[in-house]
Amino acid sequence: MKSERKGFNPIIKQIFLVIVIVQLFNTNFILLGRGKTTKPSARMNHGMIYDIKAKKIILEGGIGEKLANLGDTWMWNGKKWKKSKKSLEIIIHSAYSYDYTRNEVICFGGITPLEGYNIQIYLGPTCSWNGKKWTAIVSDSEEPTGRIHHSMTSDSLRKHVVLFGGKVDSKKRSETFKDTWEWDGKKWEKKDVTGPEARSGHAMAFDKDRGRVVLFGGLPQKGKSFGDTWEWDGKKWYKMSETGPDPRHYHCMVYMDSAKKVIIFGGTGSGFCLGDMWEWDGSKWSKIDVGGPPPRLNHAMAYDLARDRVILFGGLFFDLTKSKKPKIYGDMWAWDGQSWEEIK
Repeated sequence: MKSERKGFNPIIKQIFLVIVIVQLFNTNFILLGRGKTTKPSARMNHGMIYDIKAKKIILEGGIGEKLANLGDTWMWNGKKWKKSKKSLEIIIHSAYSYDYTRNEVICFGGITPLEGYNIQIYLGPTCSWNGKKWTAIVSDSEEPTGRIHHSMTSDSLRKHVVLFGGKVDSKKRSETFKDTWEWDGKKWEKKDVTGPEARSGHAMAFDKDRGRVVLFGGLPQKGKSFGDTWEWDGKKWYKMSETGPDPRHYHCMVYMDSAKKVIIFGGTGSGFCLGDMWEWDGSKWSKIDVGGPPPRLNHAMAYDLARDRVILFGGLFFDLTKSKKPKIYGDMWAWDGQSWEEIK
């Protein structure tokens, strides 16, 4: 039996419906994202996904300048941004994908600050976007533990959303996950399989031409970033490569239909932001040496199917040598398969 609740507030108010872990935080939260603007403000740790039914890219939430927590939803139609009148509550580090069964965008997990308190709640419910508003979906079936820095992607052939990994990091609990889950439009199912080591901050994309989910990189509970490539065929994980892009986490990865390649950009792995770009053809990685966006991590990318462009927005630049000041980007770039173009 399944029920749906409009909005997100009922999920917060009725805590027994949510898998929560309370984390004491050392900074006060600034809540922004409700004002009148013509485009999304600079941000990092936001979500971005292509809405196939609406033929628009959806951008949601994130962390803005001065570490402001944002709770706005934006839609890109290829020419301009439009801000939705309805949005989720403040959510950071959530994962987004397209549900081919429901024909809606869905999100899972993340954290939300409770306004007026120095605490965060790890969120467990699945939410869907129907083009006008977000709806929280409550299912009686087992669901993944609430988490952050996980990854989701849609297997469009089997019409399942695949989720892997992520972490919980609080004073009461610190754990990095290695579980694999699939969402069929109604319920989550945990897959009893072995596969990639536990990690967070990795990226996944679905290779439609080969019918496989591709996973690259990530960060273990302790130690250095991963630089391995894995593939999921719906039943089993396969380790494909340990060579290619430098080990990294907090990067982005998308599949470009016209090129029939998985594309990776940015991230961090050695204390520095990365600005390199690679493509995966199913057997090996090849570096794409072109000019484009400055190095960054915690940005967002989505493939605009209607206009055949990979869209990149925002992210964070930092340098541990402190030779340059950290910067949160509000720029937007489009990749057409040959070159990057900044969209002003």
